[in-house]
Amino acid sequence: MSYAIAPTFEGTRIGMRRLSALSGICGVETLGAVADTANVLIATGWDASLINGLLQAGATDQQLTDLLNGATDPTQILYQLKLAKSAGVDPTVPPTSSPSMVQTALTTQPNSPNPASAPQSPVGSTLLYTVTYNANISTPSPNDAISRMVAELPTYRMSVAGSKLVSNTYLGLGSATIQFTISDNVGHASLTDAQSVMDSLMRKYTYNSVTGSQISLLALPFSQQPGSGTNTQSSVTGWLQANWGYLALALGVMVIGPPLIKKL
Repeated sequence: MSYAIAPTFEGTRIGMRRLSALSGICGVETLGAVADTANVLIATGWDASLINGLLQAGATDQQLTDLLNGATDPTQILYQLKLAKSAGVDPTVPPTSSPSMVQTALTTQPNSPNPASAPQSPVGSTLLYTVTYNANISTPSPNDAISRMVAELPTYRMSVAGSKLVSNTYLGLGSATIQFTISDNVGHASLTDAQSVMDSLMRKYTYNSVTGSQISLLALPFSQQPGSGTNTQSSVTGWLQANWGYLALALGVMVIGPPLIKKL
C-alpha cells in the first residue's frame, strides 16, 4: 500500500495524497504497507482498538485493503485468521498440493495448536455472552441487534438459543446491555475465540460502538456432563452385586414356599 492513494477534502476541492503520509498518526506501531492501510482505516473512522486487534491477530495488508474497499468486514477477517491459526495454512489461498502434502505441512507447523489439549468450549457447549454498546439515534435498537445476531451467527456455526435486554437507558439513548445464550455448534479452543466473533458482529451492527463484553461457559455438552457417560452394563452388574443376598432370599421363598403351603 506504500503507493496507494486516498481522497482528501478541502472545501469543495477533491485532492489525492499518498497513504504513507498518514503513517504513525494513530499509534499503529507495525512498519510497512500494512501500517499505512491500518492508519488509513483508523483515520476514516474505524475503531483503533479493532484495527490494532486485527494487526495483532496477524491480518495482512491485502485483508486490510479489502476492509478499506468494503469487500469484506472485520468478522470475516477474524474468521479467516482463526482458521489459519487452527489449520496452519492460509484459508484465503486455494490449496494446490495433494492431501498428503497438506498433512505434512500441518504436522510440521511449529505454532500449530496441540490437538491433545481440551477445548474450553467443546462442540455442543452453551455460552453466556454479554455485550454493552453506546446507543444513540444512529445505532440499532437492542431488539434490532438481537435479530441481526440471530440471523448471522449461524454463518459461524453458532446460534442464539436465547437473549434478553439487561439494561437500556431512557429512550434508548446512552448505553444498552444485551445478554445472549449461545449454542456453540463448532467448538472453540478458547472462549475468547468465540467472543471475538460475536464482538466483531456487534461492532458491525452498532458501527463500532461496543464498549465492553463478557463471555462464560454456561454448560458443557450433555455427553461431557458428570454421570452422562455411565456404562449401563456396569451399573446393572453393580446393582446385582450389592443386592445378591435379597435376591437369593426371594428365590428361596419362591422355591420352598409352595411345598410348605401344601403341607399346611
